[in-house]
Amino acid sequence: MKIDSHLDRFFLAQLADLHGIPFYPLLGNHEVEFLGVVKLPGSRHAVQEFKDDFLTAPGVKLAVLPEVVYAVDLGGFVHFIALDNVSPSGEGFGAGQLAWLAGDLRAANAAKKVILVGMHKPLAKNPITMHAMDEDGADAIKDSDAALALFKQYGVAMVFVSHSHMYASYLQDSVEVRLTGGLGAPLVKGLAEADGGFHHFLLLDIPPPGSRSHLKVEVVKFRGTPTRDQEDERSELRPRP
Repeated sequence: MKIDSHLDRFFLAQLADLHGIPFYPLLGNHEVEFLGVVKLPGSRHAVQEFKDDFLTAPGVKLAVLPEVVYAVDLGGFVHFIALDNVSPSGEGFGAGQLAWLAGDLRAANAAKKVILVGMHKPLAKNPITMHAMDEDGADAIKDSDAALALFKQYGVAMVFVSHSHMYASYLQDSVEVRLTGGLGAPLVKGLAEADGGFHHFLLLDIPPPGSRSHLKVEVVKFRGTPTRDQEDERSELRPRP
């Protein structure tokens, strides 16, 4: 899914194995930035291309916004929201996206859905790393605070973030968050496995509303050897004082 699509040929065999599996991706910085760092002149086109190529699964409700923002209902009672905090329309989320988010959360909460939210960069002021929306300046931090307040107000069950290549589980102002950035890219340099430095994916067991059970997250570890080591790896863990 990276912007250097000439690499697609290396993944054709793996893509065949995924045939028939619904896929709900988030926009990441590598889709709109050269090596994940420098914004590209054609990044707006890349965002539209991302929507056209990857958001074709049944049930996807794209927001009428320049960012890659959508919602999808899964299994009859799960409501997944995908947010965009990396697009070229500005840092943070922006007023339009926050307004859409408030309306969508309000409707999902009224329908008694289990609400899950995904975004690429972690929210600002999280307890794990500053490789997050903190790096994008005061406006992005303000947007982050506004989004977190909405998550609390409408009872979001869990938020999933990435960007820093590691795993972490934490509460942010009572909202449960999973930092899951270890699918295959180079891991945070020097981070021990015990501290989240391992490749993995997450398997969710989501009980319906009203159930006595709680949402469970299984961390599935696997051994991987990334073949790409070209990027300027800025995902080093920077714990807060």
